[in-house]
Amino acid sequence: PAIRLVKIIVQGNENAAHAWMCGIKDILPPTVSIRGPFAVRFRPSSGSARWIWHIIFPKDIPEARLISLLRPHARGAIIDLDSVAFFM
Repeated sequence: PAIRLVKIIVQGNENAAHAWMCGIKDILPPTVSIRGPFAVRFRPSSGSARWIWHIIFPKDIPEARLISLLRPHARGAIIDLDSVAFFM
């Protein structure tokens, strides 16, 4: 792959999504880029809102490094390291 795309799903309103990202932005390496948040459309009426962030890492970052960076922030988010299953 040319990049390592990590998809972050945050439940709640857009402010909650921004609050989550503010908590992690300072620990990310300067080589990453961030896209989002994007609203998850077509949710069932019984479900709460969700927002998606894309964090784009260089292709050569080891998975163990990704996990060590993101694990402390896993509470309050779903973190998807499987970029193959995600269409940009």
